Amino acid sequence: MYNISMHTSIFSFNSLTINPYSLFGYFITYLYLFIIGSFLGYIGEVFFRRYFSMKRWINPGFLKGPCLPLYGFGLMGLHFICEIGFKYFLSPEDSILNNLYYCPTNIITSDTMPVGTLPFWATSILVIIIIGIAMTLLEYVAGIIFIKGLHIKLWDYSKMKGNIEGIICPLFSFLWLFVGAIYWFAIRPLILRVISLMIPHMWVATFFIGLYYGILLIDFINSVKLSIKITGEASKYKRVVDFEKFKLNLRKK
Repeated sequence: MYNISMHTSIFSFNSLTINPYSLFGYFITYLYLFIIGSFLGYIGEVFFRRYFSMKRWINPGFLKGPCLPLYGFGLMGLHFICEIGFKYFLSPEDSILNNLYYCPTNIITSDTMPVGTLPFWATSILVIIIIGIAMTLLEYVAGIIFIKGLHIKLWDYSKMKGNIEGIICPLFSFLWLFVGAIYWFAIRPLILRVISLMIPHMWVATFFIGLYYGILLIDFINSVKLSIKITGEASKYKRVVDFEKFKLNLRKK
């Protein structure tokens, strides 16, 4: 079994640090994950629209700033599922715990040591399947909220085979499985390293997070005001507005 005796007190818990395994520590971790996911998702969508779908540069999101909340929540979900899988599915006897890339010595502590019974390969399959299902459901729920609640369509899969209401489709569900596999095998260890470096310093955490979410709140309020206007007009004609085409029309005027 992996020896954790020297690593259970990796952080010194004083006034300038955060216990990463406390409730507040987990809260800060997921706030960071939202920021990372929202920004990286935005960058990916910008280039996808530029070179694949729309062949032009366009803001892909509901907000004005470089943030796609769906990807932020997605990364939070990915991380949560992976941590649950690692903690409660994986056997503490599995040899993967000796892999220093996947399980850095400063990450495995008494709080994160696996307590499950499955080998790594079985845990991996189970976690990736759960990720594919969960991310597809998240995408569907988000799509329904905007279409049914605000009469705004942020993306459209209606031309994809097997789509459901143009919100989800088998191709993108498969892509979520692929993303889940990449995250589980390659990105998760990197994310854990980044978090372990950032989270102990409370002054960095509180300043950066406060600044980011303050700006995000202002952006969100302004975007909601715009969406209310769009919703009002769409309701009159009982239509759903394609948000991408709407923004293109604004640029032409």
